[in-house]
Amino acid sequence: MKLLQVMSAGFDQLDVPTIREMGIEVCNNSPAIARSVAEHAIGMMMMVYKRLPQGVDGVKVGTWQKPAKSGDFGKVYELSGRTVGIIGLGNIGTWVARMLQGFQTTTLYTDIREFPIEHERELKVTRVSMDELLDRSDIVTVHVPLSSSTTGLIGRPEFSAMKSDAIFINTCRGPVHNESDLIDSLNRGLIMGAGLDVTQIEPTPLDSPLLKMDNVVVTPHLAGSSQERVDRALVFSFENARRALNGETLENAVQLPD
Repeated sequence: MKLLQVMSAGFDQLDVPTIREMGIEVCNNSPAIARSVAEHAIGMMMMVYKRLPQGVDGVKVGTWQKPAKSGDFGKVYELSGRTVGIIGLGNIGTWVARMLQGFQTTTLYTDIREFPIEHERELKVTRVSMDELLDRSDIVTVHVPLSSSTTGLIGRPEFSAMKSDAIFINTCRGPVHNESDLIDSLNRGLIMGAGLDVTQIEPTPLDSPLLKMDNVVVTPHLAGSSQERVDRALVFSFENARRALNGETLENAVQLPD
């Protein structure tokens, strides 16, 4: 066996010791899934800022309530002109940055990897430290693989460092944020809201405090589920299989965690 081709961007479900022992190359499908997840992340920003779920629910029950009348968080906001901080500028983070250009945001990023200055210029992004990103961003969106080093990456210290009117977006893996710390930070008003496509336990338990919060949008881990993504993933996977059989360099090989 030469190649284990993962259909998703994440590879945390793999038996890493066995794969290492067998000398199998692992590739993920991040290039195929990136656009779909990026769109979802931006959609989450809009849902929280515009209070779209509350608006839709209000119409269905006949209240026709304008969100601006329902308290401080009831106000709706524009994404345009905001400062967005991207944690992880891989395939998905790159597409988020690319799509945000249409909203004329100031886009910051932090990553453990170095990127060419040409890449930063194309995306109109500025590299900053994690501390500066948290301090300056109106929206913090995280796009990293789950590993021992990223588990609990965003917790109480990070939420406390964010603006009180900032929102947090996670479309990668639930354990990347500390859920208890997130709930506490939301309850204490340390941040304004959150958009989550992933939670620490999935399906999200019905008694989760997150589901009772007006300032939180939770979706069922469907960010990468577009039909276009499925088509791209199949093409990418078969092409990588062909490369493996022909002894060619594989695309999107991942570095397995320790």
